[in-house]
Amino acid sequence: MTKIVLVDLFSGIGGFAEGFRRAGLEFAAHYFAEVAPGPISIYKKHFKDAEELGDVTAIRDFSRIKQQQGGVPLVVTAGFPCQDLSVAGKRRGLDGERSGLFFEAIRCIRELRPDVFVFENVKGLFTSHGGRDFVRFLQEIANLGGYDCQWQLVDTDWFLPQNRERVYFVGCTGAFAGRQIFPLRGGDPSSVVAPNEDEPKILVYPRGKNPGGLRDGSCPAITANSFQQNIMVCPVVTPGRRRKKQNGRLMKNDGDPSFTLTAREGPGIYDGRLVRKLTPLECERLQGFSDGWTEYGADGKRMSDSVRYKALGNAVSVPVPEAIARALFN
Repeated sequence: MTKIVLVDLFSGIGGFAEGFRRAGLEFAAHYFAEVAPGPISIYKKHFKDAEELGDVTAIRDFSRIKQQQGGVPLVVTAGFPCQDLSVAGKRRGLDGERSGLFFEAIRCIRELRPDVFVFENVKGLFTSHGGRDFVRFLQEIANLGGYDCQWQLVDTDWFLPQNRERVYFVGCTGAFAGRQIFPLRGGDPSSVVAPNEDEPKILVYPRGKNPGGLRDGSCPAITANSFQQNIMVCPVVTPGRRRKKQNGRLMKNDGDPSFTLTAREGPGIYDGRLVRKLTPLECERLQGFSDGWTEYGADGKRMSDSVRYKALGNAVSVPVPEAIARALFN
């Protein structure tokens, strides 16, 4: 098993760390930085040996991380906040208060000089301020010096039934320079949870994993006693409102992938009779986490649904960093 030192910035609920772990990586040392109490507690539950660094902006002493590296590859991951870059936001760009935290990630990378760093953000990074923010993004990374960089727009739909387009950017140096990471290809990663068909709960399946007579690609939700029924499943973008001004469709066709999970009003489904929200369990599966990943914190207390929805809407889809890690360390 390959060992790495992982520094997980803007860690959320651990999408990067879990993807790396499923790829067979072992953490010789593990650090994470997050400010939201709910995700911090969830992260600690699943990664008990990880050391909390707190707010990224307050990290100043990197000596301990460097000392623990000891010849093991150092990897920094950062799904820095995307609200100022998203087409759904006010598009303040990299100068916005939240997406401007990208520069804090750059500062940490400059101090640590990791062997590999991985960024994740919305595809609006390409177009923010007419593309000028992406040029600035590339310039900041070029100014680090010595990194071989590559990127790709990846859709979670390649692995799981959720449309979620995100830019993944990988920088490599030293022995890792020149390794081809992209293009990733869609697939059916081994990380997908195979549910127990006897359980009386809502289930979500990746493409090609549907039981019974359901056609390939059937997405969001069916019950355990509906395996043999050819039911209708139509993703809905705003289940709480019948009308909403927006670009694009309010409802997809039967069998289409889910709309993108968000930290605000999450998508739902229509089964031909009712429109309802996706459950937290369904959202966990649409992001590639195991069942109940967000249900409890490290203290054993149950998380509220609002915390779970927000945390999952902000999360990195697990199969993507898993695929990146396999390409890096295979």
